[in-house]
Amino acid sequence: MRKVLKKVFHKRMLCLALIIGGIIMGCESSDSLILGDIKSEGKVLIKLYVLDGGEIEVADMSMFDPALEKGTKGIYANSIYLIKHPKGILLWDT
Repeated sequence: MRKVLKKVFHKRMLCLALIIGGIIMGCESSDSLILGDIKSEGKVLIKLYVLDGGEIEVADMSMFDPALEKGTKGIYANSIYLIKHPKGILLWDT
């Protein structure tokens, strides 16, 4: 069970890092922004919304990690991300 909790913790920290990165990228800028083929003068508005999609209960975690015993129970967070970009909207359900 301790391994399961450790993996859940690491996945949540990864999600948190992605959220913070998205917030930083979504800050308004009055300078020019050049990313590969994308060039923008002025404000670049990218917004990230994090929605709670509930939890996923797994009855047998060994199907995701063979090192675990069969029948080990676990819970995953189901985060949903809505990204608003000047070129469109993306709904990402993890």
